[in-house]
Amino acid sequence: MFSFGRLQLEAVRATASSQYHDSKTTTIALAYLRKHGKDSPSALQRSLIRTDRLNEDARYLIDRVADPATRLAALAAAQSCRVWPAPPPVDVWRIRWQRVLSRPEEDERAHWGFPPRASLRRRQKNSSVQ
Repeated sequence: MFSFGRLQLEAVRATASSQYHDSKTTTIALAYLRKHGKDSPSALQRSLIRTDRLNEDARYLIDRVADPATRLAALAAAQSCRVWPAPPPVDVWRIRWQRVLSRPEEDERAHWGFPPRASLRRRQKNSSVQ
């Protein structure tokens, strides 16, 4: 199996074992992802969110943005866009990702080229009938 495929396998393993509260398997999968994360930084980033390791994920995002080689991909991953309804686990992961993006150390966003935060509030349609 190629390194990228193994990374994807370990990312799925970390997510699934975390959902089943199997900390041993989660730890092993995350250790592999940390060791080989340069082959797929997004796999490690997603796995940290899905296993609720927000402090580590925030540090990893900052490191990715600080590195010129990974900055553009990290900035693209941090972009806000319209989010469509998803199954419950995905909604939880999206909330965790927003927590990482709104952390205090993220106030350095402008320094690294993050765009200003846009409001994600939906516009309310006028429901009153006249």
